[in-house]
Amino acid sequence: EKNISIENIHTEIVGSAQSDKQTFKVGAQLLVPVKLPVDELRQQLDALAQEMVVDIALGEKPAPEV
Repeated sequence: EKNISIENIHTEIVGSAQSDKQTFKVGAQLLVPVKLPVDELRQQLDALAQEMVVDIALGEKPAPEV
């Protein structure tokens, strides 16, 4: 719908030394259209995070020159 592509994805299960609790982590590099404002993307991801009961962190990296 927003023309966002997953360029790279990494998953891992991280355990805690203090407990038996494990956390599933996903890291993804997304290709986001320039016309999509970062604030709008962040707002939509925050809503999705609340719906899914997960934490989502968004870091920005400039697109490579073509």
